[in-house]
Amino acid sequence: MDSSASFLLDFISFFDNYICNNKLFFFSCDEKKFQTFDLRLSLYALIFNHIQLIIVLILYFISPKLSWWNNGFKSVIQNIEHRLYLIEQPIANILGVIILSLGWSLHKKSSQSSKKFLRIGVFYLIGFISISSKFSW
Repeated sequence: MDSSASFLLDFISFFDNYICNNKLFFFSCDEKKFQTFDLRLSLYALIFNHIQLIIVLILYFISPKLSWWNNGFKSVIQNIEHRLYLIEQPIANILGVIILSLGWSLHKKSSQSSKKFLRIGVFYLIGFISISSKFSW
């Protein structure tokens, strides 16, 4: 995976999730109603992260680093750099998007605005931590 493209996608995802999480947590303290703007903001973050996951997976499979698998699973696990790029980053991204999707589906089942804010905020924050934990800083 090209490091500049990966960094750009990671930065955009970080910025997007940061705005969404701060907005949702800020409004959850005020006992405001879950409005259309909040719905659209959280849906935008969900869609963006799904698109990011697709781009990351495409870059993963066209990357020359994929040839590191030719040396075998044991050599990938033993090498820290190979393990990071081939195993840890893709799994962290996939888990992060799954957690975001789980938060989105749980918020739809809530009838109270405070529960909607809480569920989206907590699950989006956990997903953000999962995705950003394996950035190529």
